[in-house]
Amino acid sequence: MLDVIESVEKSRSASLPATQVESAGPYLPTCAGCIARELGGCPGYGVKQQSGARSVSQTFPARRIILHQRELADVVPVICSGWAATSLPTPHGKRQVVAFLIAGDTASINYLFEACGGRAIEAVSPVTCRKFRRADLQAAAIRHPAFLSIIGKALADERESRDQLNFDLSRRSAESRITHLILGIYARLKRRGLAKDGAFEFPLRQQQLADALGLTAVHVCKIISRLRSARIIELQGRKLKILDPKVLALLAEQ
Repeated sequence: MLDVIESVEKSRSASLPATQVESAGPYLPTCAGCIARELGGCPGYGVKQQSGARSVSQTFPARRIILHQRELADVVPVICSGWAATSLPTPHGKRQVVAFLIAGDTASINYLFEACGGRAIEAVSPVTCRKFRRADLQAAAIRHPAFLSIIGKALADERESRDQLNFDLSRRSAESRITHLILGIYARLKRRGLAKDGAFEFPLRQQQLADALGLTAVHVCKIISRLRSARIIELQGRKLKILDPKVLALLAEQ
């Protein structure tokens, strides 16, 4: 990483409690890709429901648990706004963040088939989450066979995300893990209209990044500091801007 940064520099010099409401508001671009919307089951975007799926919308402050790992629930949680994380405990009492969730993401497609998703879901930033009755979404899928392809794609995306995590942890360097994560999050946010010109909300803390990437918070801090010093990224508060996407992409593939 230092070699890349040096060459670039040379070229340049030459809490509140959870609450419930019954409507999530009008349809937003961030709903794109939401399985509940595709199933016609969300009452929150101003279109008549097709599935009749019952749901409740809840808000959670940052760092509040949305569902515990072993919690039994008859719902399928979908993030409507904000960021959340799903995680698993490690044998040493720590945790492995499996995925960061943004608006439009289902916490895990597993919740469509079973009462326990096997992952803890925690709000990273203030989150609005709509919880759909599992039986209602299942019934909608049975009535509309075309929805099976939607569910299949969601399963494939989740498997691809899991495989990518395994590859990152086993093959990528620490610098590559962080830069690849930044680029991946930016691409997801941009598709949903939540990022523009390389700039986007980035509420992740160093420990959360460390838990996702198999690193220490100190190591994450050092790498982020080098990226900032080299003017590859800009990080101010909870906002990140990619200043040099070509170099960031190069670092991600090292």
